[in-house]
Amino acid sequence: MRFFERQETARAQTTRLLLLFGLTVIALVLAVNAALALTWRVVSPGFSGYPAYFFTVNTGMTLLFVLGGWWLETSALQGGGEKLARRVGARGLACQP
Repeated sequence: MRFFERQETARAQTTRLLLLFGLTVIALVLAVNAALALTWRVVSPGFSGYPAYFFTVNTGMTLLFVLGGWWLETSALQGGGEKLARRVGARGLACQP
């Protein structure tokens, strides 16, 4: 029954990793918004506020880059282990008759 135990462990680890990924994306969005807000405040002469949709556009662009990159990477790995092996430079084993 080790297979089922390992399968359950893998499911728990997958859930944990997905949660950490989501928290990382949220932290990245907050960090980018904070950095851009600080930059806008410093370079804007006579600061009187942020432009309309400043944080909405920043958040949208950050999510576009992060989730778009994630989608490209995961779609590039469609095809399983063989495609991944070729991507990292593996080559087939030559069998001698």
